[in-house]
Amino acid sequence: MLHKPLFRNGPADDEIHGRYVPAAPRRRLLELLARRDLRFVVAGHTHQTRQIEVDGVEHVWAPSCAFIIPDALQETIGAKIVGAMTLDLTDTTHHFRLALPDRVAQHNVADFPQLYPEFTAKFIAERDQLPRP
Repeated sequence: MLHKPLFRNGPADDEIHGRYVPAAPRRRLLELLARRDLRFVVAGHTHQTRQIEVDGVEHVWAPSCAFIIPDALQETIGAKIVGAMTLDLTDTTHHFRLALPDRVAQHNVADFPQLYPEFTAKFIAERDQLPRP
């Protein structure tokens, strides 16, 4: 389990983005893990949920339990929802399940500019430059 996902689509991704583990540390970590029976990698950080399989390993992005980030500030890759991820383990299997508890608010960080002033100022500036219908 990591804070940031290892990559977007695969180990060879050369995309430089703060969303993912940087290439050099990712290579070192993957070299160490290659000697193990790795079945899944779980990460957060993205405020999106996503599940993909790469080279027989399931890569899961757990959703945020606080808020989503609007499309104007963050590309949609997975699903932008507020929720949780559960993991069931047995001796031989694992299973992830997206949990969307009743009455959990689907907050958008842009609705709370006082929490991250620099972040939401950028969003507001970009939004205000969009043509109005």
